[in-house]
Amino acid sequence: PHLDASQRQRSAEGPWDQSTLGSSARAVDAMLRPRCIETVAFAALAFGAAQAGAVTTTATGNAYINCGNHFARSCDACQHTTRGVTTAEPGTMCGGECVWLKGSCQAAAIKDGFKDAASASGWSQVFQYVVPACLAAVFAALYKKQVVEKLPHDKIDDRSSIVDELRLLSTREVDLFSCCKDRSTCAYAVCCGPAVAAKNYEVGRVLSFWPSCIMLYLAMPFSCVFAVLRAVLSSKLKRNMGLEGSCLQDFCLNLFCFPCEVGRESMEVDDMLEVEIRCFNKVRSIAPELPPNPAAGFLSRGCCSSRKCGGGGS
Repeated sequence: PHLDASQRQRSAEGPWDQSTLGSSARAVDAMLRPRCIETVAFAALAFGAAQAGAVTTTATGNAYINCGNHFARSCDACQHTTRGVTTAEPGTMCGGECVWLKGSCQAAAIKDGFKDAASASGWSQVFQYVVPACLAAVFAALYKKQVVEKLPHDKIDDRSSIVDELRLLSTREVDLFSCCKDRSTCAYAVCCGPAVAAKNYEVGRVLSFWPSCIMLYLAMPFSCVFAVLRAVLSSKLKRNMGLEGSCLQDFCLNLFCFPCEVGRESMEVDDMLEVEIRCFNKVRSIAPELPPNPAAGFLSRGCCSSRKCGGGGS
């Protein structure tokens, strides 16, 4: 009523006449009706899926995942709103059939797979570390009882307090790869080097068998720490044996060629003890036999107790 006659005429003649509005309404209805039906169907199915926790499909067949408090086409899309905007709190919209794992929203089956992998990894670590450690402990106990306790412990002196002896050190005559020529020494050095080194330290007056053996086994995963420990202990062993040594050289040898170095060290100790160690845990003395002393036999017959040997008597 507030329009004048010309305006009402233009409005009646313009594009917004009754026929035009009716056709537009029918077009909008035709466009929105399927969407409304799909939305209603999806809402109904979503409610049922929320109760059952199953994957939902729309009326058009598109699969949706239950994210806990909403639905998305995949677990990765649970962290996004309907407009594709990422939520501010990571993991807050990840639930239902999905779990927040390693910084992303993933299917719950993947989490179960990670659990299985972690369980398998735990067993692999048991077989990789625990079983070899138990076998090494058993062998070390046998090696100490059958070899170390049978070796002489008084042929190498502790020279830590003898300063003058440091000036009389001799060069090492055993080559680095000499143990390769001795199958028993090579096998011991390669398969159970820490136990062999502990044997050398005990008979060489450096450190007892078990403390040195345990320290070496624990330090083996850390190459540099192991090489430093070996360099310190081996330097003291060579000093007690009267051999020249260098901490830097010992560090490099134990870092890059531990089996060869501990094999050479064992051969030097065995030569000084005059013994020979063979597989499996057999100790044999190689000390030269002394020739028989005629005087000892003469005295053992008791002739000196007679008067002819100058003994007194009536």
